[in-house]
Amino acid sequence: MLSHYLPELLGVEPFEVWELSAFLDAAGFEPTKTNDGRTVAYHDSCHMLRELHIAEPPRRLLERSGAVVAALPRPDLCCGFGGTFSVRQPEISAAMADDKLAGANAVDALVTADPGCLMQLRARAGRAGGPHVVHLATALARGVA
Repeated sequence: MLSHYLPELLGVEPFEVWELSAFLDAAGFEPTKTNDGRTVAYHDSCHMLRELHIAEPPRRLLERSGAVVAALPRPDLCCGFGGTFSVRQPEISAAMADDKLAGANAVDALVTADPGCLMQLRARAGRAGGPHVVHLATALARGVA
């Protein structure tokens, strides 16, 4: 929203706005090896993937933290949260989250950078079973364990 529409909505000059992983990756950030020996999968949020076109920076950061990043079967699929979608279509939303979690059943953790996806996937993993779900910043700072 900030990087694409704020200048138009508020009639201000555009200014530089960064998503965390894109900023850290561009700055050459080298995280500590908090994830040595761990295998993770990364879930792309719809917003980051489709609107911001950010896919590789979070994966590179996880690899730099020592993790092996396993590919999800369909990394482009939504987790089912989608703002009000999860409230309006709860059964479909849960099925989408369960599908995403099933694709990550062989990893130590499923990592995402989006708070909505994090809430959706963590809640479904708690109810239906699934991998540990961690925010990217936490995975880089403390590891996925």
